[in-house]
Amino acid sequence: MILPNDLEDLLELDLFLDIQIGLGLFFPKFSLNQIKGVNYYLCCGYETIKSINMISQRIEAQLNEQVKSEAFSSQLYLAMASWAETQGFEGVAAFMYKHSEEERAHMLKLIKFVNERGGHAIVPALEAPTSKFDSLLPLFEELLSHEMEITNKINELVHATLEEKDYTTHNFLQWYVSEQIEEEALARTILDKLRLIGDDKGSGLYMFDRDITGITAKSANDATEGTV
Repeated sequence: MILPNDLEDLLELDLFLDIQIGLGLFFPKFSLNQIKGVNYYLCCGYETIKSINMISQRIEAQLNEQVKSEAFSSQLYLAMASWAETQGFEGVAAFMYKHSEEERAHMLKLIKFVNERGGHAIVPALEAPTSKFDSLLPLFEELLSHEMEITNKINELVHATLEEKDYTTHNFLQWYVSEQIEEEALARTILDKLRLIGDDKGSGLYMFDRDITGITAKSANDATEGTV
């Protein structure tokens, strides 16, 4: 099937059909008008399907805002990793470097989705994140606060897709909804452990830094039947 992209292509195809049919090369049992009519119907149908599949300007704009949020998350966690490394917290640094890469992957996932839906993903300019922290506790408090902010933005975006009846984007965003549940649960678990350490700045922080990459958190996503 030939699917022209614009009117110029359609006119070229029209001329092509005139020549081919005039020479008797194909479609011997159909008239020229019948053949052209079928082709025009297919072309118009293709353009209609293509326009229906494209995201609205509102959703495209909000997805691009989320691209910016995910990019900033990556930069923020990279800054946290760098600070931790200079303070001798090698475990925390490894944890934050890993999460910075994950946030960048979240950003790329959004960029590819926007472009695949007929939009244009914009690579944003970013403000410099916080680069110095008094201790690990305020660092992870900021991490949790930031993740809660991201969750709110994702929820607003999901709500917008329902208002726009964009169920394709709505389904795509469910991965981000689940991811945020896990991110917040992990941040809260880490903060609980830091608060338990309290004023023990020696062995307590040493063991925390040693074990942080192995810390996991149970979230609602992990719940199975018969467990809480």
